[in-house]
Amino acid sequence: SDVCSSDLIGFAERVDFRKYYGIARFDPRPKNNKWIRQVGMQVFPEFFFDWQNHQVGHNLQFQLLDLNFHSGDSVSVRVTPTFDHLQTDFRIGGGITLPVGTEYNFTRYNYNVSFANQRKISGSANYGNGTFYSGRRRDIAGTVNLRPRRGILATLTASFNKVDLPQGHFSSKILRGVINTQLNPFISISNNVQYDSVSRVLGWQYRFRWIVQPGNDIYVVWLNNWQDTGPELTMLDRSAAVKAVYTYGF
Repeated sequence: SDVCSSDLIGFAERVDFRKYYGIARFDPRPKNNKWIRQVGMQVFPEFFFDWQNHQVGHNLQFQLLDLNFHSGDSVSVRVTPTFDHLQTDFRIGGGITLPVGTEYNFTRYNYNVSFANQRKISGSANYGNGTFYSGRRRDIAGTVNLRPRRGILATLTASFNKVDLPQGHFSSKILRGVINTQLNPFISISNNVQYDSVSRVLGWQYRFRWIVQPGNDIYVVWLNNWQDTGPELTMLDRSAAVKAVYTYGF
C-alpha cells in the first residue's frame, strides 16, 4: 500500500501472518503535585511471522514519556525501532517500489502535544522523524478544534510528510475540515471536506442524522468528489444515500 494513502480510504499494512505482542505499562501518580496528574511509560512489542514461522517483521514501541496534566493537556515521546522483511514488492509512493525479499531496520521518533478539548479553542501538534526503510521520513501534523458555541464543533487538520530515499524523494499533504452541528439532542448535521496532494482529489461529505427515537435512526448522506487538474476542479462523481435503522425489542 502507498505510504501516502488518504486516512479516509484506509489500507491493510500486512496480511497473512502470525502476530505475537505484549504490553507493559507503568503509570505513577505524583502526590500533591500542583500541575502533573500522571506520568506514564510503556513498552509495546509486536512480532510478525509467516506461516513457515520465519520472522517477517517487528515493531518495538517504547513510550518514553506520557505526561498528563490536571488541566487535561498532555505531552508524549515515543521511539519505535522497526524491522521489515518485504514479502511482496512495496509501492512506497512517488513511483518508487522497494523489491520483494529486501530487509530493513529503521527507527522512528515521535513527539506529541495535546491541549484539552473542554476549551473553546484546543488542538494537538505532532512531529515525527527518523530513518525509514532505506532513507529518512519526516512528518508534521496539527489539529485545531473550535467550539464557538454549544452544539457546534469545527475541526481543521493538516498533515505533511516528506520521504527521502536513495531511490527518490516524494512528499504529501492532507488538509481536512469537519463541521459538526447538533441542532438538538435528536438532529445533527456533519460536513467533512478533505484534499490530498497525492490523488489531487477534493472530497465533500454531508451527513444528516435524525434520531426518531433511541434505536430508530434516519440518515441522509451526500458525497461529492472533484479532481484537481491544475487550472480548475473537474467533477469525478456525485452520489446520495438514505439509510433507516429500526430496532424492535421483544
